[in-house]
Amino acid sequence: INDKKFIIWVHIADPSRLIEKDSLLDIEARRRATSIYLATGVISMFPLELSVNGLSLLKHKKNPAISISVELSDIGEIKETRITRSWINPTYQLTYEDVDELIDLEPNEELELSILNRLLKTRRNQRVGNGALILQQNYGKIKSIDGTPKLSICDTSDSRNLVSEAMILAGSVFAEYGRANNLPLPYRCQSASILPDKSLLDKFKDIEVRNSIIKRSLHKGRTCISPNSHFSLGLKTYVQATSPIRRYTDIIVHRQIVAHIEGTEIDSDQKILEEITRIEISLRQASEISREDQRNIFIKWIETNRIKKLNSIFLFWINQPNRIALVHVPSIAMDINCQVMNDCSLETSNKVELIIRGVDVDSNTINVDTSTS
Repeated sequence: INDKKFIIWVHIADPSRLIEKDSLLDIEARRRATSIYLATGVISMFPLELSVNGLSLLKHKKNPAISISVELSDIGEIKETRITRSWINPTYQLTYEDVDELIDLEPNEELELSILNRLLKTRRNQRVGNGALILQQNYGKIKSIDGTPKLSICDTSDSRNLVSEAMILAGSVFAEYGRANNLPLPYRCQSASILPDKSLLDKFKDIEVRNSIIKRSLHKGRTCISPNSHFSLGLKTYVQATSPIRRYTDIIVHRQIVAHIEGTEIDSDQKILEEITRIEISLRQASEISREDQRNIFIKWIETNRIKKLNSIFLFWINQPNRIALVHVPSIAMDINCQVMNDCSLETSNKVELIIRGVDVDSNTINVDTSTS
């Protein structure tokens, strides 16, 4: 709080302060491009011990960071910003559950958290007014704990919305700095889409069905070296910049902006484009590894728990001639691919009981018979 103005600060770990560009560590991180989260653990972009203890923002420790300050207008528009390198020493750390409780109770000693939540809700409403899509729903994740697959479900909450909005705010500030100063960055762009009519969406009561229909209408996001709009975020320009320990493109953003602020050499458009092209190949490979891992652990979870039936909601045919469908299973908050073995007619939003018959080993697809209610 400064002169009765509310200033939002977002602090981001700054691994580029400690890891020299083109050093062996940097070259290996660039090759990996991202951390890969598997059921059994994480394949870290940087060595795990360094990521956890050397580069993260740790409590009661002086940590290198990049900090941004933002002043918002009463309607959530960005008025003033600042980006600076910093050293921060967090005095305590909170879980999402801690934050939800503090937001709900609003104790006098934590009023700043309630104010921050209100400011970021205003910012989110401003983005929605500019066309942003808020497609929230619970989601499930299966992890391997001591060799046994365990399901956990992540609920939407004020704390998670707060963190998400702060990250989006930081990304928009970095991107606007890049646009204003003509910097080549790995901007995240998404072309405008024609959304389904509200009258169509109103026919379906399940949020998972409505979200699925909307998502299928959207153009795929892409990375550009020049700023452009991001349709579903409701932003004129955007970069990802808040996860430099696990995503290499975030480090590129940091280095380019810091170089401009400090008056040192900035990488050219051609060099950034070449890096992005190489990184995107690694990202596609990492994404496929992660998806395959989740398919494997889901099958193991079914086998371990001797699941014979699952109640689901039919979303759409992925490949109708081959009877490959995408369904949502509310009890585990997950969308799953399955091959429908019996002859039946299915339409979006049908309530479907999946009777599990086996697994296609070649495609890791669950084979099911279905019955509708």
